[in-house]
Amino acid sequence: MPARLFRRSSSIALILAAALGSHASARPPLAYAPADTPYVFGAIEPPSAEISDAWIARDDALPRMYAPMLREWLGNTADTGADTKQQRALLKAINAEVETRGLGELMERWGLSRQPRAALFGLGLLPVARIELADTERFREALLRFTRSAAMPLRAADIDGQAYWLLGPDSSEGGVLLALHDGQLVLSLLPRSAAEGVLRAVLGLDLPAESVLDAGSLQALNARLGLLPQGSGYLDSARLWALISGAAEGPQAALMRELGWALPEQVSPACEAQAQDLIQSWPRMAAGYAAIDERGYRLRYLLEAKPALVKKLEGLQAPLIASADADAAGARLALSLRSDRLIALINSWSGAFSGECTGGILSALKLAELSSALNNPVAAWLAQHLPSLHAQIDHLRWPVGDQTFELQASLQGYTPDLTALLADMARHNPDFPADLQPGEPPRAIDLPSGLPREATTHIAAGAQSLGLAVGDRAVAALPDRLASVPSAPTLLELAYSGAFYQSLMEQVLQGQPDSETMLVPNRHHGQTLDRAEYSIEVSEFGLEFVGELKFH
Repeated sequence: MPARLFRRSSSIALILAAALGSHASARPPLAYAPADTPYVFGAIEPPSAEISDAWIARDDALPRMYAPMLREWLGNTADTGADTKQQRALLKAINAEVETRGLGELMERWGLSRQPRAALFGLGLLPVARIELADTERFREALLRFTRSAAMPLRAADIDGQAYWLLGPDSSEGGVLLALHDGQLVLSLLPRSAAEGVLRAVLGLDLPAESVLDAGSLQALNARLGLLPQGSGYLDSARLWALISGAAEGPQAALMRELGWALPEQVSPACEAQAQDLIQSWPRMAAGYAAIDERGYRLRYLLEAKPALVKKLEGLQAPLIASADADAAGARLALSLRSDRLIALINSWSGAFSGECTGGILSALKLAELSSALNNPVAAWLAQHLPSLHAQIDHLRWPVGDQTFELQASLQGYTPDLTALLADMARHNPDFPADLQPGEPPRAIDLPSGLPREATTHIAAGAQSLGLAVGDRAVAALPDRLASVPSAPTLLELAYSGAFYQSLMEQVLQGQPDSETMLVPNRHHGQTLDRAEYSIEVSEFGLEFVGELKFH
């Protein structure tokens, strides 16, 4: 099924933040997460009713917008073969749910709460999710109605009076487990080999001796990183390795044995030593909401690193020439990376972790291939002369039909030595204006840009910068942009406005057979979105990815 059926970053974020309802269960979902779980993400507290109501109201019309797309897919999908019949049944069932209903009505129809708390955690390596419901009986009715309509095999069972369902054919090696327990929906993957003790732990019939909430793990994480109780979590490298290697003891290790998952009997000392070095370098992954309100959210993902490694990561960044009007641009992309230092860092990892067990991790990450790809003349030249670049698009219109091409954009690069940069470029291209002086008006230059003929490129220099611009407004703004003081570096920045997103999607989809149908939800996103901003940066804690969405 096309992935864009469920594409809506604000709604997904709302679910992840557990921002859709009230909590009436006896125990919060995180009370079922054991303190020694290898991974967890959950909400200690729900957001306010004001936040939930604002998010639901903003996306209320979204489900109905996908109904025409579903009907088109149904019309284009032949009813032949078991797989296509199953797919058509599922699409019909989804369409019946969303065709005439808004988000708020759908939530009420399914018994979903407008402010639930939720949690995702591991029992051993087995994932378990719990989310508070407003009406468990209404959810039960909706689930049975939907699975019948979608022809989805749902097997009912119980243990000690606790009912549950397995989604999947009888012949499968297991299935998706669904249950209603303690006012919450419980979801997990249950292998056929799972023993009774595993099933009881998944369903919450046997509580952990100490929960994540009892241990205060998330509370401490939130205090350290400045995260909110509406959603945060972590993956613990040491606990994960102990379970994978078979070195773990206690309830989590017992659960792994009861699952029947094969674990190595013994890990070699060399492999264990390398694994511990890797764990000390990257002890934990963490994530959580740093801000959330009626108009958006800021979400942080952190790969924690030891202090010595943080210093090396900081050395990968170069100062960035980001203009004062960058935040008003339709879209912008910035890259600040000293590739020569990254190659050295990757090669040091490859040398340290090349053994029988951690070498496989590096192979999976394709770090050797990345090092080889970066080790080329262009990357080396950029690392020496232009270690950071900032592209800014103020306006863009492709020449579709009888429309003319329109572009207002600039590209600024930071250089540690402008004289050396200009001289080197002149050596490669005798026509290059090597006599450029900082502060001079931009000059027209003939560059093989691949743009239409009417898009004349101009070039100018700053004290530590070189820039190109296309379009009269961008050309006029280029000297001021190049005069910007180099800002604090980030490895990567991407930002765009809702208006730019909507305009771009309309141009990309124009002329396609189902363009109008696909444009409806994309227009909604563009019209409600004010700005999206993403970055990858080095902080005092390690390597961070930050995503922020702001809505009107």
